[in-house]
Amino acid sequence: MRQEWGDGVFDDYPLTFSGGKDFTLGLKLEEPTSIGFIEFQVRNDDNHINIGEEYELFYWDRDWKSLGRQTAKDTVLFYNAPANALFWLRNHTKGNEEHVFTIDENKRQWWLSFDNNLN
Repeated sequence: MRQEWGDGVFDDYPLTFSGGKDFTLGLKLEEPTSIGFIEFQVRNDDNHINIGEEYELFYWDRDWKSLGRQTAKDTVLFYNAPANALFWLRNHTKGNEEHVFTIDENKRQWWLSFDNNLN
């Protein structure tokens, strides 16, 4: 497999990116090849769940109560958490951009003081 253009496309580092107005991406293969899937990651500031990093989830009950620490094995974390709570997720490995959030009955996250409108 050979990179045709677009620095940052194939480097597996989430903070590099390619794109722009009318961006196209090409991949030239040496021979016909079956491609099982393609993954794209949206441009971000690395403020998401990263494999190998340690996280701790808290919920508010007159003060912050810990639901435990986990080292991420995937890009999602699973906790047995109370319903109708205010949550705070800390990344103990790096970063300090943290915001409290809630989770609704449809398991969608709502970040307080952000526009959560999906339209």
